[in-house]
Amino acid sequence: MALGITIPLGIFCAVKRGSKRDVGVQVGTLIGYSLPTFIIAIVFIWIFSVMLKWFPVSGMQTAGYLDWPIWKQRLDKMYHLALPLIVMTFTSLGGMTRYVRAAMIEALSMDYIRTARAKGLREKVVIYSHAWRNALLPVVTLIVGWFLGIFGGSVMIENIFSLNGMGKTYFDALNSNDNEVILAIQMFYIAISLLGNLLIDLIYGVVDPRVRVNK
Repeated sequence: MALGITIPLGIFCAVKRGSKRDVGVQVGTLIGYSLPTFIIAIVFIWIFSVMLKWFPVSGMQTAGYLDWPIWKQRLDKMYHLALPLIVMTFTSLGGMTRYVRAAMIEALSMDYIRTARAKGLREKVVIYSHAWRNALLPVVTLIVGWFLGIFGGSVMIENIFSLNGMGKTYFDALNSNDNEVILAIQMFYIAISLLGNLLIDLIYGVVDPRVRVNK
């Protein structure tokens, strides 16, 4: 969800650089990037759970859910996970938006962009076919890191919302000195990191043929 918002927003801010909308987005992303995750989570709980009563404060299921049909149990779990998902999406917007914007601004300042415009290419073709493809290379590292972070969970979010995930399991194992669980999770993280580095190298070759390894 965060990628679906930050990438178009970062491209828009780079194309409209210096406009009022760009300045407004930059101020908002700077504030969101500067605030700690637990502060944003507490504010969202206060607004959406306490005041508006749209979402539950914490937990993964409603009491007595075992007596419900399977489909209703699934919907109830999605309902409980909605607010943590919104918080995690919101906290991810600032950094990635600014990163995509900076990469696009650098790409748009290159000579090949001026050449493409001089040839009479449409602005959308120049932005999405030429500039974005070259700006994507430094962004790939963060994007792959985000996807790998799915397996790592979020210690802060899971503890605030009382969710059973990898982050909370790791945190509880550290508190109880459960060395076997700690070592197992660390080995899992190492394997995921190695896989991530391999994926990044492969994706680099897809995005930019110049960095492909010769046979």
